[in-house]
Amino acid sequence: MANVGIICEYNPFHNGHKYQIDEIKKLFGEETVIVCVMSGSYTQRGDVSVLNKYERARIAVECGASLVLELPFPYSASSAEFFAEAGVEILERLGCVDYLCFGSECGDVEIIKRYAQIMLSEDFKNAFIAEKEKKENKKLGYAQILEKTAKILFTNEKDFDIIKGANNILGIEYVKALIRRSSKIQPITVRREGASHTDATTLSAMASASAIRQMIYGSRLDLIESAMPSESLSAIQNAEKIGEIHGIDELSDVILAHFRLNADNSFTPAECADGVYERLLSAAEASQSLAEMLDALTTKKYTNAKFRRAILFSLLKVSDDDMRAMPEYTALLAADKRGTELLSKIRKNKRINILTKPADYTALPENARAQATLNNRADSIYSLSCRKKGTGYDLLRMSPYIKK
Repeated sequence: MANVGIICEYNPFHNGHKYQIDEIKKLFGEETVIVCVMSGSYTQRGDVSVLNKYERARIAVECGASLVLELPFPYSASSAEFFAEAGVEILERLGCVDYLCFGSECGDVEIIKRYAQIMLSEDFKNAFIAEKEKKENKKLGYAQILEKTAKILFTNEKDFDIIKGANNILGIEYVKALIRRSSKIQPITVRREGASHTDATTLSAMASASAIRQMIYGSRLDLIESAMPSESLSAIQNAEKIGEIHGIDELSDVILAHFRLNADNSFTPAECADGVYERLLSAAEASQSLAEMLDALTTKKYTNAKFRRAILFSLLKVSDDDMRAMPEYTALLAADKRGTELLSKIRKNKRINILTKPADYTALPENARAQATLNNRADSIYSLSCRKKGTGYDLLRMSPYIKK
């Protein structure tokens, strides 16, 4: 029986996610144990998760996952490289995962592996540095310089197109992380199916998470029914009813106040170098909402997600060292019977600290405790990101979902 890892956000869990789980079980059998390392309260685009992490983990288990562990903040809200590194680090330290499965536009793991090897080569590193140092590229961001480097090394236009797919790029980062560790975990990929666009009446059955979120925030839950499993749909409908749909716009006043009160802050947060922090301060002073602030920050060099990450890392005092130190702990969010059995075996390995009760973080070793403290601080702010404001202790008082 295989143990297959997935690094995910499930924001929210939709038909494409269910399709991936079903495809894994077709490949390895119904008894396959699927281990998810899932983003906690914040996501890779510098956003908050629509539903809280325990609810999203419960839905994943109800839809076929066996064990859901947390990818904590700040890794969950970081760029593709750090997101992938941290997720793979947790899977590797579990000591029991045989495969890492991820979605991709190309659906070909051999192509992904080849690109990962090329991007780890000295030739690629040197070409990237050379492009970065060119005068005409000084106003370009990382992703744009990466594309220019790829154009030089990949002469085949079809090959070059691989680097444009967001899921392909993330897949490459997963494989790079596996190669760096000489990991025995084998990568496999499932072709990403679906579309982002809507029509006047409904979403596609394989709509993207971003399209679904757009409908949720627009209070058009009637348009998402065909795009997600019933477990996920009912959870969203209930959260909307009681005011527990989370959105970063709800933190607008918190964010503006932070920058206006900390204008003389000498600490440079992660993602805030090269004048980014100063831009954030200026935009916050000149704006009346987070949306207006982000509009004021628009630039060709940096993506909107880059600025949202910078905002979060400033708000929560995340340093470059915090980003580069790999996770020393993870937390149990949900499990079924096979998942709890596997968790018992993982604990015997003693290769990573696993929290089963959030409030027990004070008993963690020093480095892991510091990471959990940062994650808890982020969760405390997350509780303010919905209509029904919570306390700073809400997520600390929640318990993992165990399916009987």
